[in-house]
Amino acid sequence: MLYILANPSVRPVERQIKLLYNTLTMSGVEYAVTTLNQIPPGVTVITDCFVMETPFNDPGHSMAIDLIEQASHNQNRLVFYYPSECEATLGASFNPTGQKLTEKGVEGYLIKNGDRDIAGFVKNYNFPEFFAWMLVNEFNLARLAYTHTKIDTDPKPYQFLFLNGEQRGMRDHLFELVRVAGLLESSIWSYRGSKSSTGLGPKEDWLDPFVHYDFRFYAYYPSHYHLTDVSIVSETSQEEFFPTEKVYKSLMLGHPFIAYGGPGYLSQLRNMGFQTFGDWIDESYDNVKWPPERGTAVANTMMTCKNNITAKSVRVRQHNRQHFFTVANSIYSHLLSVLQEIDNSVIIHEQFTVTKEIVDQHFLN
Repeated sequence: MLYILANPSVRPVERQIKLLYNTLTMSGVEYAVTTLNQIPPGVTVITDCFVMETPFNDPGHSMAIDLIEQASHNQNRLVFYYPSECEATLGASFNPTGQKLTEKGVEGYLIKNGDRDIAGFVKNYNFPEFFAWMLVNEFNLARLAYTHTKIDTDPKPYQFLFLNGEQRGMRDHLFELVRVAGLLESSIWSYRGSKSSTGLGPKEDWLDPFVHYDFRFYAYYPSHYHLTDVSIVSETSQEEFFPTEKVYKSLMLGHPFIAYGGPGYLSQLRNMGFQTFGDWIDESYDNVKWPPERGTAVANTMMTCKNNITAKSVRVRQHNRQHFFTVANSIYSHLLSVLQEIDNSVIIHEQFTVTKEIVDQHFLN
């Protein structure tokens, strides 16, 4: 029996806790959603509460402190679960949690994203497929088929799709290089300094992709892709491998891309079974160690990028479209195997009764 102590606050990516519930329920794994005083000694507890949880008044901080204190006396094994974030984005909570586990001598594990390990945990488990799974649960299949056809057949009046989300220093660096090089004129682009609604191209009335409901985070605006030849993926972190919805949209849609992520980002995508576009695009930027220099190399790649890459790369694009769903759906078996490695008493019961309640909760929501 697994016990889940969930933060009562609405999480920024609330579907991640639903992923946990769905995976356990549809595999017949026994679990109980619990409160702190209901946790028996010696059991495994999964929680999405962390030390130094933000915002400041979030109850997760005190819940994590109390859980670790109780586990130090009751020999509980703790699994800290947050597959949507990495060290670069939530290290302010991951690191003090690891420190508290060490201080109290508690056995703790971390399920997260990114490839930078956090000290203080017995083991870090990274889930790079998480945002692929998120997209599968968000997009409309009919619109996906329509967009595929348009990407494959429509003329490409713009060379690049260059959408920049929340302002970050390395994005500022790349955007300025692209602007100075005159590449914005051949791009559909957006740039929102300090999250203001300024900076949209190629025309002022272009729908703002960070305000319009249709393509905020996990959705997308089809013409952004079928009117452009190559996506410039400006990732959340340039320090580690943290693939987000930004690159998975291009993979899912079959859109060529240049990625400004961590060092070896493209190599690690290939390790996941995806194919990249080195036959047509100079991908040497992927080997540049330091983020500013890598940003400069990305801009240089853009300046030397040939036209009609979409038309030339049909085989690669079709492979990525198909493999995307394999990767997205692999998260269920990955999560189960991790939990079984942590606690060998976790048993998958393939024969169980699917009740109306289960269907309503895990299929119809």
